[in-house]
Amino acid sequence: MGNYSHGFGTARHLYNIAADTATRYVSGCTIAGVSAAISGKEPLLTRYSVLILARIQTYDISIARRDLGYTPVVSVAEGLALTLETLKVVI
Repeated sequence: MGNYSHGFGTARHLYNIAADTATRYVSGCTIAGVSAAISGKEPLLTRYSVLILARIQTYDISIARRDLGYTPVVSVAEGLALTLETLKVVI
């Protein structure tokens, strides 16, 4: 899988966030949520987004391939490229 961060003009850096660090961010998000409620604006970082970013999101389809004969219609590389193109339009 290639580096798709260059499409957004960002550097290639991957970070793992430990659970205790994520908990601190969740606390910060609570404060951000209160601030958003007062200002009437959507918070930039929510508890949900922090929890999603803090979890490992690596999924294995080998059992589906083996037991069901599953073959993805789109490869991971193609899917990421399509996602990047869509985000350029949406953002």
